[in-house]
Amino acid sequence: MTAQAAQFSTLTVDEPERLARWEEWNRLSLIALSCHTPDGQTMRGEEVNLCLADLKVARVRAARHRVSRNAETVSAAPADSIAVYIALRGKTRFADRTSSGSIVAGEALMTDADLAFEREFPSGFAELALEVPRALYLERFGRTGRSVSDIRRVAGRVALRVQVISRYIDVVASRPARDFDAATLQLVALDLLNDLTGGAAPGDRLALARLVVEQSIGDPTMSATKIGQLLGISDRQLSRMFADSGTSFPSFVTARRLERATTLLTQSSPFPIGDVAAACGFSSASYFCRVFHDQVGMTPQQWRDR
Repeated sequence: MTAQAAQFSTLTVDEPERLARWEEWNRLSLIALSCHTPDGQTMRGEEVNLCLADLKVARVRAARHRVSRNAETVSAAPADSIAVYIALRGKTRFADRTSSGSIVAGEALMTDADLAFEREFPSGFAELALEVPRALYLERFGRTGRSVSDIRRVAGRVALRVQVISRYIDVVASRPARDFDAATLQLVALDLLNDLTGGAAPGDRLALARLVVEQSIGDPTMSATKIGQLLGISDRQLSRMFADSGTSFPSFVTARRLERATTLLTQSSPFPIGDVAAACGFSSASYFCRVFHDQVGMTPQQWRDR
């Protein structure tokens, strides 16, 4: 299943409107918040939002500011969800009615989005944010989320999944159409949450491998060995995982490259055939044309001219 990503930057907005537009974007795309900047400073931030089947994922980068979600905001725009904020860069202070503290890169904050809280970013920061519906959180992880804010260390498998999702968002954000594999990304996000909450269920390494392949699709040297090293498994283990799913690793990579190629070939401002080949990880335009014809039954140009 593919879906569309959305992206917003305050730099595209006139300065007097930036703060209001930032609040509006978060209200529509993630969680409603009140935002405040230091006196005399304009709001500078950007956000990439991916709406999955059951949850939302966002990568946020912004300069110094403060956000709050008070009782009035909760009443006017209830989220009925758990918010997970994973620090990628910078420091974040937070406070709710029972606790306060701070998180830095390598830590995650989990909090009930419908309990009033405040977060302050004293300098530039970047974070991964997930909004998980309360019903899904209860079903998958056996918790209601009605508790004090909780800080968790991001390490091991969690850190790997955070890195993969963050890099994948970079890939999606750079695409003109910004399409992405929502089903696979959701599996990886749920595995991240499972590990972060101390769940006993094993992670879906196949979904993670598929996501790593997707973000490496433009690399002509991609191999089972390289992907396996990223995941901490052997190329034989990786190949066996794909075989058990009904395909082979090379076949999966070729299929994803061709799927990406067909998307680029149908853009309203089409890329030259050679650029499409390079963007999809083919070593040359001639090899790309040969593989495309063998698999699709027509040349890339014929596909474009249909």
